[in-house]
Amino acid sequence: MSRAIPEVGHLIETQNQRGTSDMMIIVQEKIRHPTSDEYADGYVWIDSSEGESVPAYMVPELELKRKGGANTEPYRYVGYMSRWEFVSCFFTEKAANEYIKRNRHDLGECRTHGISLWNNPEMKQVRELLLSLAGETP
Repeated sequence: MSRAIPEVGHLIETQNQRGTSDMMIIVQEKIRHPTSDEYADGYVWIDSSEGESVPAYMVPELELKRKGGANTEPYRYVGYMSRWEFVSCFFTEKAANEYIKRNRHDLGECRTHGISLWNNPEMKQVRELLLSLAGETP
């Protein structure tokens, strides 16, 4: 048996459980989705020909044009709604944080979040197996 498996069990056993039964850690990324004004969390300038956000140095000039009623094409001022979306899951906070660190170049704003496996018997059994191996040596 790999030495890493008992170590994972030990980390599960000793990490902060965040008051959550049978906890797993998920990594979430904050994603902005376009929406109508009444649901908008904020606004952003996008280049409609590229589908990308406008660089920060262009925003002041675009704001002046927008407020003055001038044409800002191909740039648009759009409302967005932010949502935390699932990226991946882990048995330990340590593994989740290492994942974020390794993949920072591909991720935007991220967070870890504890979820319960109370309604997922298969994953609960895997977690319990890892916990049972926590004291074993290879």
